[in-house]
Amino acid sequence: MRLLEVEATDFLSYRHLLVDLTGVHQLAVVGKNGHGKSAILDAILWCLFAKGRGPTDEMIREGCQSTYVRTLWERTVDGQPTQVSITRSRTSSDESSLAVVIDGEVKTKSKIPLTQAYIEVLMGMGPKAMMAGPIMVQGDSAALLDALPAARKDLLVELFQLDRWEGYHEEAKRQRKGISVRQDLRSNELVQLESELGDYDELSVLRELQTLHAQLADQGRALEAATEEAMELRSKAAILQERAKRAQALSAEIEALLEQMGELAADNTRLVQGIDRATSVSKFQIPDIPPEPSDAAVIPIRVEMTALDASLSELRSAVSTFGIIRQQIPALASRASASSPCVGDPPGCQYVIAAAAAAKDLAELRDRCDALEAKADELPALEASRLILEKSLAAEERRVKEGRSEHYRVATEAASLTAQRDSALAYLAEAEPQLKTVQKRMKAVELDHRKRTKERLQLTQDEWSMADLASKITESTAAAKLMQEHKDVTQRAISATEHHQARMSKLKQQGDTLAAEIAAGDGEGATLDILIKAFHRDGIPTLILETALPEIEARANDVLSRLPDDYSIRLDTKAATKTGTFKDELNVTVLTGGRERPYRMLSGGQRFRVDFAMRIALAAVIASRVEATVDTLWLDEPLGPLDREGQEAVADTLAAVSDEFGLIVVVSHVADFNDRFESKLAVTMEDGESYAVLA
Repeated sequence: MRLLEVEATDFLSYRHLLVDLTGVHQLAVVGKNGHGKSAILDAILWCLFAKGRGPTDEMIREGCQSTYVRTLWERTVDGQPTQVSITRSRTSSDESSLAVVIDGEVKTKSKIPLTQAYIEVLMGMGPKAMMAGPIMVQGDSAALLDALPAARKDLLVELFQLDRWEGYHEEAKRQRKGISVRQDLRSNELVQLESELGDYDELSVLRELQTLHAQLADQGRALEAATEEAMELRSKAAILQERAKRAQALSAEIEALLEQMGELAADNTRLVQGIDRATSVSKFQIPDIPPEPSDAAVIPIRVEMTALDASLSELRSAVSTFGIIRQQIPALASRASASSPCVGDPPGCQYVIAAAAAAKDLAELRDRCDALEAKADELPALEASRLILEKSLAAEERRVKEGRSEHYRVATEAASLTAQRDSALAYLAEAEPQLKTVQKRMKAVELDHRKRTKERLQLTQDEWSMADLASKITESTAAAKLMQEHKDVTQRAISATEHHQARMSKLKQQGDTLAAEIAAGDGEGATLDILIKAFHRDGIPTLILETALPEIEARANDVLSRLPDDYSIRLDTKAATKTGTFKDELNVTVLTGGRERPYRMLSGGQRFRVDFAMRIALAAVIASRVEATVDTLWLDEPLGPLDREGQEAVADTLAAVSDEFGLIVVVSHVADFNDRFESKLAVTMEDGESYAVLA
C-alpha cells in the first residue's frame, strides 16, 4: 500500500490540506517547529485508525464544528494496481463516519467497527504494529524495543500477521474433531448394518422369487381367460341392452307417429271442409248496382225558393215600414195645422215657410203609405207560393235520398259478396296445395309407422334371455375376482421378497460405502493431525519468525554498520526460566567491541541508533514479505539526539534502502539533512493556520 494523497479539512491547525504524492519517491517535510509538520502524520493515523496525539474531539480545528480526512492509497492485487480511498469524518456532537472505496466501488460496512476491521485487513496490520514498523511517530522511535520481551513477540506476531495461523490451527482442530465424531458415527452405523445383514442368503431369495414369478404367470393366464369370458358376456349383454333401448325408442317414435297421423287427419278434414265452403262462396251472384240519383231537379227549386224568400223579406220590411209611417201621419198633420200662417203675415216669414214644409212632408208620407199598402196586399199570395215550393223541394229531396240509400245498400252488398268471393278464391288457391301436401305427408307417416312397427316386433322376438345372461355374467365376474385375489397375494409376496432383496442389497452397498468413508476419514484425520501440528505456534509461525529474525538481525546490523560507533545486535525468541524451561519472548542483545550490553543500559544516542536500525530493518522485511503491505516509510524527526555525523549516516542509510519502499517521507527541521531528498513539502503557518506546499 503506497500513499498517493492526503486531504483534510479543519484538522488541527489546517483549514484545508491537500498533498498529492503521485510520482514522489523521497520526500522531506520541512518547516519550523509548531507549524504543523507532524499534524500531517496525525491526519493519516486518525483517518486509518482514529488514533492521534490526543482525544478525537481535539483533532477538530479550534472554532470549527467538524473535521474530515481522506487518504488515497495504491494497492497491487494480482499484479494490477488498484486505488483505495479511506475517508473519516467527525463532528463536535460525536457524529462519525468512515468509508472505504476501492476503484470506485463502495466497500463500507454496515457499522464503523466492521469498516475499521476491514481497513486493518487492507493495511495488513493494526495501529500498534504500524507505529512499531513503517511509521515512526515523533518521540516514539523505540516502540518495539521499549516494550517488554513478551510484548515484543506479540508485536512481531501482528507485524507478520502470524495470528492468522492460530485461526488456521483452531479450524484444523475443529475439522479434526468433526472427523472423529463422523468416524465414530460411521463405525456404529457399520456395526448395525452388519447385524441386520446377518445370515442373508441371496441365492435362496432368487430361487423363491423364480417360483413366485412362475406361479404369478399361471394365475395371470387363468385370470386373462376368465376376464375374456366375462368381457364377451358383457358384450352380449350390452348388445341386448342396446336392442332393448332401441325397442323403447321405437315405441316412443311409433306413439309420436300416431299422434302426428291424428294431427294430419284433423288438418285434412279441416282443409276439405274449408275448400267445400270456399267453393260455394266462389259461386255467389253479384247484384247490379242502381245509378246514384242526381241533385239536378232539386237545385232550380232551391234557387226559386231563395228568390221568393228575398221578395218575402222585402215585403215584410215594407209592411213594417207602412205601420210606422201611418203612425207618423197624425203627428205630422197636427204640426202642419199648428204651423198655419196668421192673417196678415208676410209671405217670407218663418211661419209661412214652416207651414209649407209640413204640408209637403205630409203629402209625401201619404203617397208612400199608399204605395206600401198596395204591396202589403201581395204578401199572402207570395207566402202561399213559398209553401207550395217548400213541399215540392221536400218531395224531391226525399226522392233523391231514398235513391241514394238504395244505391249505397246495393253497392255495399255487392262489395261484401265480391270480397267473400275473392277471399274464397284466395283460400282455394292456398288450401288445395296444402291439402295435397297433408295427404302426401299422411301417406309418408303411415308408411314410416308400418316400418317402425315391424322393426319393433322383430326386436321383441329376440332369442336372447337377459336373465340367464345376467346370471352367467355374475358367475364369470366372481371367478375372475377370485383369480385376481390369488394373483394379488402372489404379487404382494413377490414385492415383499424383492423389497427385502433390495433392502439387503442397499444395506450391503451402504456397508461398503461406510467402509470406504471410514478409510478416507482415517486418511483425512491423519492429514489434519499433521496440519494441527504445523499450524501450532511452535510450527509454521515459529518457523516464519525464526526465518525472519535472522533477516531482521542482518538488516539491522547492516544499518548499524553505516552509523558511527561499532554496534551490532542479536535477536533471540527463547528465554530460559529458573525451572529449566523456555518461554516465548523477543530478547535484544547489543554487542559493542565484542562485549554484550543490555539494551536498557545504553545511552540515549546509542538507543536511538539501535531503535532506528530495528525500525528500518522491520519495515524493509515487512515490505518484502507480507501480502497487501504498507511499502510507505514515514519517519517523524528520525534524527533525535544524533550529531552531524550521525545525521549524515541516517541520510546515507535511507538512500541505501530507498529502492525497497514505494515512498519514504521524513519530517525534519535540519536543513542539510532535508537537502538530501529529491522532493520537499514546505509547511508554514500564518495567523494560526498551517499551509503545506509541495516544491
